[in-house]
Amino acid sequence: SVRMGAQLGVTLGHTSLWLAIELLFALVALGIWLGACELEGRPHRLPVVAGLLASALAWEFVVAGTDAPFYVRTLPLYAVSGAIMLFAATALFHLANRHPAIGYRLLGILLGALGLHYLDYPFLRMLPAFAPFGFGLASVLMLMLGIGMLIITQRLQAADLANAAQRLREELAGRREIENRHRAMIHELDEGIVVVARDGRVLTVNPAAARMLGTTVEGLGGQYGSWRAYTLYGEDGVPLPEADYPLRRALATGTPTPRATYRLERADGSSLWLAASAYPLFAEGESAPYATMAAFNDVSERKASERHLLASELRFRSIFEGVANIAV
Repeated sequence: SVRMGAQLGVTLGHTSLWLAIELLFALVALGIWLGACELEGRPHRLPVVAGLLASALAWEFVVAGTDAPFYVRTLPLYAVSGAIMLFAATALFHLANRHPAIGYRLLGILLGALGLHYLDYPFLRMLPAFAPFGFGLASVLMLMLGIGMLIITQRLQAADLANAAQRLREELAGRREIENRHRAMIHELDEGIVVVARDGRVLTVNPAAARMLGTTVEGLGGQYGSWRAYTLYGEDGVPLPEADYPLRRALATGTPTPRATYRLERADGSSLWLAASAYPLFAEGESAPYATMAAFNDVSERKASERHLLASELRFRSIFEGVANIAV
């Protein structure tokens, strides 16, 4: 737009602006070259192209004070710049083949037309009837290029948003699939699994855990503080303080609690023996766990077998000691 304003000044008789016009024109051409190379994925060869444009500018400055015809003075710069625009138009056509819905083809046609116009500019500029027409044609083409680039930018942004939304949908679908697989695996485990959030809400519970705790998945899931309805005892029969419950200890310390055996007393007074451990769960980048997971098995039969074996050993020992006393 700055160059077109300076061009209008020259057309109106301010010939001293011609050097600013040509310098701005060379900079625009260099920018178009770099953009076209980026689109095509080609090396930009900046020193070569910048050298050609600088040489053309230098030539125009050298012959400006001579009687050389207008086309002799301006042809090098406009030939290089027009060729650059035609190359950029070709790059846009190639891009249109890969992305037909964006509008690159129309932009390539406009840029190609502008490049052809600048190729004939040195020869037709001096014709009195051509000067206003040439300026108007260049202005219209530049305006249409600007509007086209705005439209393409909006379409690219819309395409990027659509692609991002599609990737997000695919990622969410993948996560849901993984979550569903994990839930199915946990659902089928014979081991009880309970996940409790820091605020005491039960996030996850599987049927095995609900069965051992004497409730249902629906009755336990999503509840707050439901673990308070249960009392844990150590193997020595002493009730554990709440701070020593595996879930509470793992949440407080941020470290797993080793597997140990406890007697769980339900709210209805019934009890069973459990081998339980707990593991803290961390969100990415967080140092404090947001929840803990308890894993436990019903070992009541094993404890009953141990008690039966101990009773048998005691009976055998008493019989053995009685026989020994008789023998004596």
